[in-house]
Amino acid sequence: MPIRCPECSNVISPDGFCGTVGCLTPVDGVWRLMTLAFYKELLPFLRSFEAMREQEGFRIKDTSLYSRMPFDSNYPPIFGDTFQQLERDLGWIRKRLPKRPVKVLNYGSWNGWLSHQLAEHQHEVTAISYFIDSYDGLAAKKYFPTDWRAIQMNIEDLQIIDENFDVIIMNRGISYLTQPLTIVRRLMEKLTSSGLLLITGLNVYSNPISRQKTLADRAARYRRLYGVELFPFPTRGYLDQDDLSGLKQLGISLDACRYGLSNLRSFFRPSRPRCYRGWYQKS
Repeated sequence: MPIRCPECSNVISPDGFCGTVGCLTPVDGVWRLMTLAFYKELLPFLRSFEAMREQEGFRIKDTSLYSRMPFDSNYPPIFGDTFQQLERDLGWIRKRLPKRPVKVLNYGSWNGWLSHQLAEHQHEVTAISYFIDSYDGLAAKKYFPTDWRAIQMNIEDLQIIDENFDVIIMNRGISYLTQPLTIVRRLMEKLTSSGLLLITGLNVYSNPISRQKTLADRAARYRRLYGVELFPFPTRGYLDQDDLSGLKQLGISLDACRYGLSNLRSFFRPSRPRCYRGWYQKS
């Protein structure tokens, strides 16, 4: 089925245009598939989030680093071991991906590093995200030597993309969705007959009180500095044991991550998260 503009319902052309004056048009090759009402609701958050990421040093402006992500050692110190974790995620993903080229949805794609890695192996990739920033979102696509379809959209409105995929990768960020289990279920419905769903960044808290306080403090600071909410839509910002049980009930199999001693410590300190990766094979 062709993709249609959420605002005017016209079919989107291969270069991302719907042909209607006033609808959102592509930026740096990134399609923008949102109603104007949703875009106006999202825009203040995007602007403040970009300002915060700039202030704290998260926007990677050395564009020579992009094509090597996550394999490098010259990222800004503020990232800590983030890219080491992403490298482990990528190794886990590669072990589960089909050996032949397949159609992949990169759900929550950040700056496109994973889309690039997938496209390098000839997979047909669609990347979706709220973020379109040139250094911290989909518009960073222009710094990679590979090509894929990048779409800025409401990632919880999956009706926009009326397609099925051989592989769907939830690339971290699941805990920030308004209804994580509902979205997982909808993504499972978008798999082809033998499709594969992969989920990284499943950080599960046995006792989320400390996490709740951290998020509340961060939200108050964000509100004070930028005058808007930390998250554009209602979200808990963490997963708990009920979420873990819900994922299992959906048929998601879990692999425990091995990030040093972090998972072992979570047994003795319930305020620390236990990290998993999840996968589901449709049959």
